[in-house]
Amino acid sequence: MKKRFMSILLVLCMVITLMPAVAWADSSNDFTIVNNVLIRYNGLGGNVTIPEKVTKIGPTAFYNCSELTSVIIPDGVTEIGMGAFNGCNKLNSVIIPDSVKIIGMNAFHDCSELTSIIIPGGVTEIEMGAFNGCSEITSVTILDGVTKIGNMAFYGCSKLNSIDIPNSIIEIGTLAFYDCRGLTSVTIPNSVKTIGDSAFSFSGLTSIKIPGSVKKIASSMFLGCSGLTNVNINNGVIEIGESAFANCNELNNITIPNSVTKIGNRVFDNCGKLTEIYVEQNNSKYITENGVLFNKDKTQLVRYPEGKNATSYTIPDSVNEIGYYAFYGCKKLTEIKVNSNNLKYITENGVLFNKDKTQLIQYPEGKNGISYTIPDSVTEIMAGAFDGCSRLMSITIPDSVTEIGQYAFKGLSGLTSITIPSKVENIGRGAFLACSGLTSIIIPDGITKISDNAFKDCSG
Repeated sequence: MKKRFMSILLVLCMVITLMPAVAWADSSNDFTIVNNVLIRYNGLGGNVTIPEKVTKIGPTAFYNCSELTSVIIPDGVTEIGMGAFNGCNKLNSVIIPDSVKIIGMNAFHDCSELTSIIIPGGVTEIEMGAFNGCSEITSVTILDGVTKIGNMAFYGCSKLNSIDIPNSIIEIGTLAFYDCRGLTSVTIPNSVKTIGDSAFSFSGLTSIKIPGSVKKIASSMFLGCSGLTNVNINNGVIEIGESAFANCNELNNITIPNSVTKIGNRVFDNCGKLTEIYVEQNNSKYITENGVLFNKDKTQLVRYPEGKNATSYTIPDSVNEIGYYAFYGCKKLTEIKVNSNNLKYITENGVLFNKDKTQLIQYPEGKNGISYTIPDSVTEIMAGAFDGCSRLMSITIPDSVTEIGQYAFKGLSGLTSITIPSKVENIGRGAFLACSGLTSIIIPDGITKISDNAFKDCSG
């Protein structure tokens, strides 16, 4: 009897020990909760109040609850897990209590009916994609205390028109506000030190002030901000990354402050109204002359603005390097000239070559004529040499050519046929990209490399 009693007592002790880990549910069995973590919502949706005992909403707890319209999160919840409300496409109301410290990756991804949100100051980081795809959200308030807006945090929030960024924010992640087309203005506080690539790409910004605390304007940061007209770059910024302001086609002028020492490639591509690039007088690396950007000693022509009205431009005698895509998009430019004392470059009929005419560097986009024969001296067609020269319908490449650079003939939609000479060994990336009328291509046996997308979108 004693032995049997001890056995029963042992079993009871085991049950009591295991009890905290056993799931309990409310009377409607709507919630699966383990150790105060809401593991899964099992209900029908509508207006939901999460039980008071919950301290954490687990990953994907409400995943794809398509009938959920509102949720009350109790004080005491400290974490909203990864993908917790992902795909709740009828959720229109949620209040995040001050107790929350973590909003996980994709927590509210594709909550496409959510219209506003307040992020409490106890949250240190809005994690990656937290509100990605919340296409109806118009207002976001981030309270003081939050230090990081993560990558893609508000990606695709196309109706977002108001956001308060507090002075506690140190970092804004890559693609954080990508495609926020309703966002016409934002104040970046001086606390911000880092802003990731493409952070505001394709947003609706019309003006922006970049504080000196941000040392680098990252690659493609404002790419495709088609309404951007006013940019104020404060002293302290050191670098402007590749394509930072590309496709900002309403931008008509910009001033480079004294602190900038590095400007990346193609920063102002497709800025069709940009007529002047200014540089502050005490900048140690760059200078402008008549709105054209050079390095300080004018040995490199960095960028000729696309929006300048002149049909002809003369490269100074001091220049011995032409920047990558320096004349791209200059549709009004019908000829490029070179000062007779220049030792590095020469022109023929308005087309730019190196001095011995072995490299064809730039055919002006505005040049009249539908056909062109490349001189027999040329061995290399440089990157982007004919990019965007859409008037051209016929190009003859001589047998002397051995290399065709990347994007050399991109976008020549009128070109119907091309013969690649037998000596060509390398066709660069995207060399004939988007030559949509191209129906005939003759490629010799000696080619050793055809790079990615060399003939992509040649749909003719």
